[in-house]
Amino acid sequence: MKSMKHTLVAMLGLVLMMALPAAAQSSPEEVADAFNKAIESADEAAVERLLAPDVMILEGGHAQKSRADYMAGHMKSDMAFIPHMTRTVLDRQVSADGDLAWVVTFSTMKGSFKGKDYDFSSRELLVMKKTDGTWQITLVHWTDK
Repeated sequence: MKSMKHTLVAMLGLVLMMALPAAAQSSPEEVADAFNKAIESADEAAVERLLAPDVMILEGGHAQKSRADYMAGHMKSDMAFIPHMTRTVLDRQVSADGDLAWVVTFSTMKGSFKGKDYDFSSRELLVMKKTDGTWQITLVHWTDK
């Protein structure tokens, strides 16, 4: 009986953790890390919680003008590609002004995907807005060179 009680308590704790918004991270930097981890681990629910409904995502020559656009389209490609890369953060700058924040991350990406080797520099700009105490990403701009 005691182990069943512990199991129920653990399951309740897990359910409560999953119910909390992933964007409720305490800092914009934590939101940036959670977003990258969600893509790497193909956690679509976390991506949905972290992105504002009206997020704009700019990548190369592509733009998704909402969370729904990204999730229905290019997100799948990102989730297929990113787990094959090793990302090394070289520099990160975090700034905030009231309920707005931005995180600029410079990194390198190395790996192999579908028989092709990759080794490139990446720049990520995330702009976030805090609403009701929760940070959500409102702009993603990825560039590589």
